[in-house]
Amino acid sequence: MARWITRKRITIALCLMLSGVLGTAGTVAYLTFLRSPADPPARVCGDRRAPGGPLVVAAGASLTRGTLGADWVGRLRERPEFRGYTFVNSGVNGDTTAGLLARTDTDIVRCRPDAVTLLIGTNDVRDGVSPQRYRDNLAAIVERIRSRTSARIALMSLPPLGEDLDADINRRLGAYNTAIRDIAARAGVDYVPVHETMAERLRGRGGGGVAFGFGFGLAYRAGAEHYLLGRSWDEIARGNGLELFVDHIHLSDRGGAVVTDLAAQWLSATARPAGGVVIPGRAVGASRHRAGVRVERVQAAVGVVPRAVRYGQRPAVPAHPDRSRGYARQVGTHRIVSAGVVLAGAAFVVSPLLPWAGVPHSPPA
Repeated sequence: MARWITRKRITIALCLMLSGVLGTAGTVAYLTFLRSPADPPARVCGDRRAPGGPLVVAAGASLTRGTLGADWVGRLRERPEFRGYTFVNSGVNGDTTAGLLARTDTDIVRCRPDAVTLLIGTNDVRDGVSPQRYRDNLAAIVERIRSRTSARIALMSLPPLGEDLDADINRRLGAYNTAIRDIAARAGVDYVPVHETMAERLRGRGGGGVAFGFGFGLAYRAGAEHYLLGRSWDEIARGNGLELFVDHIHLSDRGGAVVTDLAAQWLSATARPAGGVVIPGRAVGASRHRAGVRVERVQAAVGVVPRAVRYGQRPAVPAHPDRSRGYARQVGTHRIVSAGVVLAGAAFVVSPLLPWAGVPHSPPA
């Protein structure tokens, strides 16, 4: 009888531990891949927009959503110069230009934005969508926003995929970034050189970089280290031999700071005309100056298009980025989950003392 009771208690304790492990795994998956970003379109945008300051929609995929990797939209929201702005995070994990085109009306146009940033295409590259199909989808997205809103639009070039700029996937990426720049010129909207800024930084450090090796396991592990262990995205990136990315795709704190600073420069350059390109640290072929903006004229495929080139300092990348309020909430969450695992393990020790352990009046026959 004593042996049967002990076996039952061990089984109960093991079930509790298994429940704790599964609960922890599920929590990591939810925080990393499933939870909504702060201020999604469904929460902020309605049939009637409330009066207030400028509304900015950041549309894209997981790089914009910011639940795996640095939340560059959240950092914009917290900057003092944008106090009074409303930032809508319209990032959807795994999305492509086809997916964003399908939800442009509900997730962008319906918000009646004053400004829109588009950072979309990484999954098109990975999924093998042809550059021409990508070009057609992105052009349709831009045209729909232009025809149905009065928003300024910024097309962001796609970050490198991994930090080996000579890898085959980064050579293929070039055609997609060329499409982004061409569409910006044709449509007369702004171009924000995220790829160029990151590539310059990676080349400046020397060396070829770690070979591209993204996978779900690596992404999940990054989320677990961040949400359970409280490691910063920069620490996770360094552990994987990277600097700007935690898993070859999603942004570290340093990588997120690059995007945040470029987006902030674009939003702050309200005096310049649309059809510009924000290039920190350099300006080319300037013909005149106005309001801190160098304006040049470049030949596009459909004619001469005016472009404004913002000059100034290169975006600062802090050695130890501040942890935002959102990060503080995440730390609180992973501590709660970790406490649940500890309690489940403790049940193994105390279960023999608990009356619900199930001691029958007689052993089984």
